[in-house]
Formats: sequence, C-alpha cells, structure tokens
Amino acid sequence: MWFSSNKSSLQIQVASVPTQVIVVAMAKSKNHTNHNQNKKAHRNGIKKPKKHVFLSMKGVDAKFLKNLRFARKNNKRQVKWGRECRKNEDPKMSEAVKLSKSIELLELSMLKQKHIARMNGVQANEFSELAIEIDRQIDFAQTKMKEAKSELAGAKIVKRNRQEYRKLVKAVEEVPSRSETTRKLTEIGDELLRHHERQKVLEAKLNDRRNHLQAFNVILANFQRFLSEDDDGSTEVLPIGEDDDDASVEKEINYAMRQSHVADSLCDL
Repeated sequence: MWFSSNKSSLQIQVASVPTQVIVVAMAKSKNHTNHNQNKKAHRNGIKKPKKHVFLSMKGVDAKFLKNLRFARKNNKRQVKWGRECRKNEDPKMSEAVKLSKSIELLELSMLKQKHIARMNGVQANEFSELAIEIDRQIDFAQTKMKEAKSELAGAKIVKRNRQEYRKLVKAVEEVPSRSETTRKLTEIGDELLRHHERQKVLEAKLNDRRNHLQAFNVILANFQRFLSEDDDGSTEVLPIGEDDDDASVEKEINYAMRQSHVADSLCDL
C-alpha cells in the first residue's frame, strides 16, 4: 500500500516538489479596476496575510502529514494483530476451514454441472425444434420452387404464343385482306382482257400493214419494171391502145402514192 512507504521516501518526495506561496485575492472596490489592484490595496485598508501556507501538487500540508502518520500507525497495529491471530489459531480450526472451503467448491462445481446439463438439455431441445423448423421451411421452399417452375413454364408458353401472334399480326398487316385481294385480282383480270383485246387489234393492224407493205412492194416493183420498159421503148412508135395504157399507169401510180401515205400514217401510229 501507499501508506506503508518509509519516511525517507516521503521526505524526498516532499523535498522534490516545488513549493508555492498562496496569495489571497484582495477585495476590490467598485471604484477601482483590475489594473494594478494589488498595489492599491492600502486604499481599501486591506493588509497582506502574515501566515504562509506551503502546498505541493499532492496537497502535502501539516494536516495531511498528521493523517498519514495516523494511518501508518494503525496499519502497523493491524498487521501485528493479524500475525498474532494466525500464530494463535488452532490447527483443527484451520482444517475445518479448509474442508468447508473444499465442500463449498464441490457444491459450486456440482451446481455448475447441473446448470450446464440443464442448459445443454435446453439447447438440445431448441436445436431439435430449430432442425424441425428448418426442415419445414425447406419443404415449403421446395413447394414454392415447384410452383414457380410451373408458373415459369406457363409464362414461357404465353410468351411464345404472344410472339407467334405478333408474327401473324405482322404477316396479316403486310398481306392485304381477301376482299382487297379479290378486287385486285378482278382488276388485273380486266386489265389482262383489255390488253388481250388491244393485242388482237394491234396484231390485226400489223397484218394489214404487212399486206399493205407487200402490195406497195409489188406496186413499186411493177412501177420500176414499167419505168425500165418505158425507158427502153421510148424511141419506138406507140400502138393504137397507148392512151389506155397511160391511164392505167397513172392509176397505178396514184394507188401507190396512197398506199405510201397509208403506210406512213401507220408508222406514225
């Protein structure tokens, strides 16, 4: 204990601690300020205290030292009395005390074992209940997983059906309706008929033009032959029916001119 330290160490501690002089604060008059108040104490009739109290950081003063001496003295007395009591003790009493302590320790260990066994039983019951609860939760989770799987399969089917429906809708939107298709087919059929009729008309016109061209070629060939014959027989004397031949030649020339005009008009068409 700290009280059992020797006197020399206490003196060394007291000597090593620097002392301080406590100056009692003087009263202030209401007409004076804090500035240089200690030098103006004589104005209020205040005198400095004559007795100086020496204090240290540990509060070592006369009263403290007196109490310290009293505590050390009583401590020595108590230690001496305890030693004498231990010397004067009966050995049987000491053995009885030892036996009582050992019995108390045994009882305490038995109580601990009982408490441990009871807590182990309680924990075993709790763990068994917890295992049952965990099994029940596992079964419940498995049923939930099965339900979720079935719902997922149904959702996949619904999704696939929706995708197919969207494809059909897109195809229907791209392909026109039956009524519109039939209308367009009828229009196309009518247009084909008109084109066939026009083709027939054009083919007939083409045949006419071919015939006209052939006739025109024949006429031109005859006309060229006639001109060549006319050039050859220009020096000869004309017979009696020469006027009729000239009239027929003029008719052929006029007919050829008309055919040429008709051919030009057909080419323009």
